[in-house]
Amino acid sequence: MTKTEIKRNIHTKVDLLEDDAKLENLQEIVDFFISDEVVEWESLTDDERKGIEEGSKDAEEGRLVSYDEFMKKHEKWFQK
Repeated sequence: MTKTEIKRNIHTKVDLLEDDAKLENLQEIVDFFISDEVVEWESLTDDERKGIEEGSKDAEEGRLVSYDEFMKKHEKWFQK
């Protein structure tokens, strides 16, 4: 898929989204991706730090799943 096709696909999906809370969440995600902001470790909550540390340890120890496996396991989160 080309960059133009990907952008068109994203635009189409955003145009179909009607849920205000989901639109606000998406706005935060997009803002984060296009910013050059660096998140300082000290600015994270204890829970965020713990989650990152656990995820890093899991990765180091080979406890990984593919994107497809993750989506199958958690598809209920992504349903309309």
